[in-house]
Amino acid sequence: MRQVFVLAVALLIGAVAFAADDPSTLAGQWKYNSKESDNARDKMQQAMKGSSGGGAYGGHEHGGGGWSGHGHEGGDHSRGGSMFDPPQTLTIAYSAPEFKVTDDKGATRTFYTDGRETDQDFGDGRKMTATANWQSNSLVIDSKSDSGRHSETTYFLSADGTKLMVKMEFKPMMSDQLITITRVYNKVTSNAPAPKSAS
Repeated sequence: MRQVFVLAVALLIGAVAFAADDPSTLAGQWKYNSKESDNARDKMQQAMKGSSGGGAYGGHEHGGGGWSGHGHEGGDHSRGGSMFDPPQTLTIAYSAPEFKVTDDKGATRTFYTDGRETDQDFGDGRKMTATANWQSNSLVIDSKSDSGRHSETTYFLSADGTKLMVKMEFKPMMSDQLITITRVYNKVTSNAPAPKSAS
């Protein structure tokens, strides 16, 4: 009897581990948690102070420090916003190998977990190519903007599975300092009211 119990526990643990190693675990609706997310402005100010450029950054125009503030250069895949204006909700759908992220403005980005390259057009004259791979329970997206700058965005769950973490790593223009900004999203449960889109 004890052997049967031990076997059942082992199978259960294996099933949980198998389920965790699948992009479908990221699927669902997620609401932005500003209190637990990094402050992008503070991160950028710290980076600019520590960089050789020593300049300022601009909200949407290239400042003296050479960073535009547009999220697309920093791995932010939302449309029409910026690093300082994160999507308030994300809806993720996965049907192997297609991984779709839709924000509260209705913009959808599609990636493929088989590593194929996709072209991303932000509708404002800038474009980006991206490749996505599933690595150690995380979706890692490597992006290259039309200006030749690289960034990496990683989607993964918190240890308890109730939060979606979106970690963006990039180097601002005219700076060799790597910046990491992490956004935290709370999972929206099925019995909770759907979050309203930001006006």
